[in-house]
Amino acid sequence: MKNLGKILVSVSIVVLLCSCGGSKKASVQPQQSQWNVAPEMKLADNECIELQHQKPDIRAYGEGVSTRESRAMAFAETQARAQFRRSIESAVKTAQSEDGVRYENNAGADNAGMSNDMTINIAEGVVKNMVIIKTERFMRPDGSYHVYVCLEYKGDRKSLADEITQRAKQQVSDDERLKMQYDFNKFRERVEEELAKQKAQQ
Repeated sequence: MKNLGKILVSVSIVVLLCSCGGSKKASVQPQQSQWNVAPEMKLADNECIELQHQKPDIRAYGEGVSTRESRAMAFAETQARAQFRRSIESAVKTAQSEDGVRYENNAGADNAGMSNDMTINIAEGVVKNMVIIKTERFMRPDGSYHVYVCLEYKGDRKSLADEITQRAKQQVSDDERLKMQYDFNKFRERVEEELAKQKAQQ
């Protein structure tokens, strides 16, 4: 019996030591895995944003989030058009302030605020000539849609400056337009310069 008791005690000690060693090994393993993680991966750049950066003078991107994909798309497109409209308004205002003094004065004799209305009308008309060239869609963990779109003006920078100038001419009478031909030529040059600056700043 004594021998049996000794054997049982020995077996118990061995089992206990093995279990301790096993638990010790298990607790060390997560620490080892932390040192063996894969190297960081560079995420791919969003194509819509990249396309806009390539030609910021004639492109714009926007993004929208909604539980409905169509609504997220509409939000993104609206944001892109608003962004492009602001850049056009900025170029027009700068061109007016530098070379368009007579143009601005003749455009509306009532008040200076007329110039802002004209600028908005010009920009809104131009924005209508933009088309979607890229769309990227993502599904969020909560089930909502995250959509990016990139819009592009149907033409190059020169044709964009030409359209802006033509729309500016339409804001005044035929008689005034003939008197101000030189101003409009300078205005077009300044608009194109401002569009070029926007690209250089990217």
